Amino acid sequence: MGIFHRFRVPAPVSPADARSRLDDLASRDKDASLASLSRMLRRRDGYLATFVRDGAPERLERKDRDLLAAYFRVDPFEFGEARDADAAA
Repeated sequence: MGIFHRFRVPAPVSPADARSRLDDLASRDKDASLASLSRMLRRRDGYLATFVRDGAPERLERKDRDLLAAYFRVDPFEFGEARDADAAA
């Protein structure tokens, strides 16, 4: 394999996988709810619940993904970060 196997970029996370991951992380954290996390993002209480349940918006904004990733101490990529698309943003 050589030394380059360490630098493989993970496959893109689908919107459905990002929603599932957020729901899983929120349900495991006794101090968090989707409503409280939505407020942390300065959004309406139902924002993340609608994202998880209905898939709207289709993907979270970069700043929202970054804040959630920092809160849960995970890579923003787990919430569907599209590195190429966001580079232009």
